[in-house]
Amino acid sequence: MPISDIKNSRARWSFLSKIDTLGSLDFWNLTVGLDSLQSEDTQDLDISALQSTATLEMRDYQRYLKVFPLAVHEYAHFVDATSTLWGMRHLQMLDNCQKVPADDESAFHVLKSTYDNIRLIRLPDYYTVVEKNAGTGRPWRTNFTSGVMFNPDGSIGDRPILFVRFWNSDKDPPSRWYLCWRHPRWKEKFIAAPCCCDDCL
Repeated sequence: MPISDIKNSRARWSFLSKIDTLGSLDFWNLTVGLDSLQSEDTQDLDISALQSTATLEMRDYQRYLKVFPLAVHEYAHFVDATSTLWGMRHLQMLDNCQKVPADDESAFHVLKSTYDNIRLIRLPDYYTVVEKNAGTGRPWRTNFTSGVMFNPDGSIGDRPILFVRFWNSDKDPPSRWYLCWRHPRWKEKFIAAPCCCDDCL
């Protein structure tokens, strides 16, 4: 598939596009995108250079620092999406979609259930609340709340959802707390956990 087609596919289907600023994994075709890099960033770059005991020049170090952590992070997502139990189920769903005959409307449910499952990797924006007039000063605090998710048809479902809420106050010690942000904790956080753990180590 030409790179232009991959980019068009990702732009059309990626519900992660708002947060994919450096790189991404397309969960439909499992292509890794290192979108923040230019061709000159990776030109003549070889992983074997990291095994060298020679002193690195600062410009080489900066190139490695820009490319390798991003590549490792995105390929960790690829490994999760292809070799974990969740990933193997994901691959099986994609394979089932490929086997649906184009003229068989009775099998449309296979495509729809896969689409709904991939949409659950990152929940839509309406689950997130950002208070535009909230302050950014300290002190801060967080707490967790829960609710239920909407079904794909828009009705209220029975699947639980966990939210993290961020609060701050304009005084120290605080006399009143103001909500700044509420965000769901869902599959994408658990999928990203191993990658983020590696980033921190």
